[in-house]
Amino acid sequence: MPEAPGLYVHIPFCARKCPYCDFYSEKGAPEERDFFFRALERELEGELPFWREPFGSVFLGGGSPSVLSSGEAQRLEKILSRARVAKDAEFTLEANPGDLDRERLKLWRELGANRLSLGVQTFSPAGLKSLGRVHSPADAFKSARAAADLGFSLGVDLMVGWSGGKVEVLERDLETALSLGARHLSVYSLTLNPSGRFFRELSAGLRPALPGEEETAALLDRAASFLSDRGLVRYEVSNYAFPGSECRHNLKYWNRTPYLGLGPSAHAFTGKTRRANLAPLGLWGEAVLAGKPRLAFQEDLSPEDERLERLFLGLRLRAGLEESLAGDQSLVEGFVARGLLERREGRLLPTDAGFLAADYLARRLS
Repeated sequence: MPEAPGLYVHIPFCARKCPYCDFYSEKGAPEERDFFFRALERELEGELPFWREPFGSVFLGGGSPSVLSSGEAQRLEKILSRARVAKDAEFTLEANPGDLDRERLKLWRELGANRLSLGVQTFSPAGLKSLGRVHSPADAFKSARAAADLGFSLGVDLMVGWSGGKVEVLERDLETALSLGARHLSVYSLTLNPSGRFFRELSAGLRPALPGEEETAALLDRAASFLSDRGLVRYEVSNYAFPGSECRHNLKYWNRTPYLGLGPSAHAFTGKTRRANLAPLGLWGEAVLAGKPRLAFQEDLSPEDERLERLFLGLRLRAGLEESLAGDQSLVEGFVARGLLERREGRLLPTDAGFLAADYLARRLS
């Protein structure tokens, strides 16, 4: 039986944009937020005839969906209630710790959210300052504890590769997240957009130099061993979970399960076609409300495109990929001998070392 599709909604609002962030967002004046909700309702209306299967997951991303007021959250829930969502669906709220208090979390819980993805990045005050984050460690502690009390499945996002982020800081961050009840951890590297503010300031010498690739790779390797020792499974390159707490929605992306994306810059996948919405709120919303195309691009995948996608995405997953998708078998033999891949029942599974080289493996095996 095919897996149920996912529903992603891009909430393009933030209290303040982080200097390294490459996702589309803006602060959003009251009239812009009203415009967003009107366009979102229209976009969903137009899509529902093409998505008749109940959605198995809902993911509110951004931006910071947690920045929405109580009234805006209720308005969003009313719009989304028109979609068919499975009774046992995973419903994730992506959140900035500084946006939340117990009452707001309680409202989101009442509106159906059952999973919280908390963008902590680090519990280090110096690290938060280095990354330009607007929340404090105390905000993160308060949000995480309230989420656990209210019955959310808690996921915590952590970052490595920032100036001063040494191994002892990483270990403390990991231990703190687990002590707060996290069932899922995302650990990823700071990645800079060459056109972004962080990169410009770094290039101008206005920020301390970042650690090199080898030091960052060593931190990621340490995170893998640290979390494995505590019972978490690395089910994707950057994601770890206790068994049963994997993010079902994100797995749809990596397993090529169809998903609908709504909102400015949101992506969608039908199984054969990939597409993305226009990014600026005004352009997207005006197109939707006028009944005009709101797509930035649309691509119909050829059989070879599909093979390459399955190869690339499979190398990001602990479950791996069918060996028949790989190209040169002599290369496969070499990667197995080097400990980057394992063979198991006709599949190729990346090792922890293979995860660090996933992009390289994909290029060579394609």
